[in-house]
Amino acid sequence: MPRPLGVSVVTALCDSGRPVPAVSHTASVVALLTDSTAAETPQRSGRVDTAAGVRQRRLWCRGVVWVRGGAPIVLPYPGDPRRRWLQPPNGSTITAGDAAIVIAAAIESEEAAAAAHARANRRERVHAR
Repeated sequence: MPRPLGVSVVTALCDSGRPVPAVSHTASVVALLTDSTAAETPQRSGRVDTAAGVRQRRLWCRGVVWVRGGAPIVLPYPGDPRRRWLQPPNGSTITAGDAAIVIAAAIESEEAAAAAHARANRRERVHAR
């Protein structure tokens, strides 16, 4: 997922007492490591006819990509210039479904903050006239 969203998600999980492993793969991408079965991992499909499907489409539109279980992910290693742990492994896990809920909440929070900022800017412009 994009770094700003990833940092928000990692912070929310840590604040809620659920610090799960997260890796910064580049300056702009964050990977949240989940403990899930293939059936739990959200999928992109052509049809969006359920609440979960709508949520998944919304996540995908914000740059959240799900990597299927068993796919290789390069983890940080000593001297790695591109990857680092945002939250190192500590035994805590989260399912992909729970992660999707936390990510969706972070997106809603970001959107609410952006809308409040836009409203405040409009009020300032009106009062400045």
